[in-house]
Amino acid sequence: MKKVASFLEQKWTKEELFFDGDTYFRRLETEIHLAQRSVEFETYIFEPDALGDRLVQAMTLAAQRGVRVKLQVDGIGSSQAFFKRYFHILQKEGVQVRVFHALPWLFRKFAYKNQRSELFFSKTIRLLGVINRRNHRKTCVIDRKIAYIGSYNVSTRHLSHYYEKLAWRDTGIRVEGPAIRVIRKLFLFSWYGRRGWSMPVKRFFAGLSSVSKMPLRFNMTRKFRRRFYRDLLKRISVAKEHVWITNAYFVPHRTFISVLRKAAIRGVDVRVLLPKTSDIFFMPWIARSYYYGLLKNQIQIYEYQSSFLHAKSLIVDDYAFVGSSNLNYRSLYHDLELDIVLTQPKSREILEDQFRKDLSFAEEVTLNRWKKMSWLEKVLALPLFLIRYWI
Repeated sequence: MKKVASFLEQKWTKEELFFDGDTYFRRLETEIHLAQRSVEFETYIFEPDALGDRLVQAMTLAAQRGVRVKLQVDGIGSSQAFFKRYFHILQKEGVQVRVFHALPWLFRKFAYKNQRSELFFSKTIRLLGVINRRNHRKTCVIDRKIAYIGSYNVSTRHLSHYYEKLAWRDTGIRVEGPAIRVIRKLFLFSWYGRRGWSMPVKRFFAGLSSVSKMPLRFNMTRKFRRRFYRDLLKRISVAKEHVWITNAYFVPHRTFISVLRKAAIRGVDVRVLLPKTSDIFFMPWIARSYYYGLLKNQIQIYEYQSSFLHAKSLIVDDYAFVGSSNLNYRSLYHDLELDIVLTQPKSREILEDQFRKDLSFAEEVTLNRWKKMSWLEKVLALPLFLIRYWI
């Protein structure tokens, strides 16, 4: 187990950040075309659009060359349209496809897999037990040595080539290093299911007493959810200079709000950058229900104006990460997520520069501006706030 712990604490040998979807997916597509051994791809949303067509073609061509290609999509994030457009093409060319926690009325072929002998009642109970647990990760591991991680779903909505200035603002990263092995284990954990792979995964990660030195953040078990969350709270609680947050769906737990307030009171520069509009129309309403409590404690809040800000990143002094995790209850309790911790000073500088650049396209929210916000929004946010555990 010491061997596992040692490579889990090694830095990434290469880190490359992306802040536009066109470049990110162009590089990812190129490396899939160059793959020689394996492609392991998982995403929450896989849209049947022009970008989806390109990546499906890249994966099928790789499979034709003898590359082992696995693709996993989420059973709620990806629609039946994905299945109708791509499944038979992918299957015919040798690409293995799985749907994470498939809904039977959308993905009948994948629902209740290996449970055909169970009674309908038992199957229904099992479905209710997992329906709220989703795979929100967006990762691709190529040849077991390169990984792409971030908040980019497979959708042209991220590409300025199609949406111009309205393209979503996102962040992704390409990494190389020994911890790629961990990302593969996480992929296989969701690929084979909790039943078949819970013990091997537990053995793989057994003996780890600290997560503070790991170059990535993950949450496939309740234990690691707690450990990484507590580690983040501790880092903010001892921050000396700044805490800069970029997040798309801001519905944080009360403990997170508490440590932010205390950091700001100590004089730490705490800034929160959120989207003004969202693909889920009520999300800004819920986020704004937190504004008053944050603003009165000297926490600066900004709303991104140019397009939908879908990025997820966090900077605490010299510690920073990017990935798929939102600051909401879904990421904290329900969904599978993966974030990459930046281990190279140059990468952290680039992320900080991008945060400042994003602020130039944002409008600061002051207490006076908050008071002028629509009273209807504030009223409608109240019942949504009560069900924040599921949002």
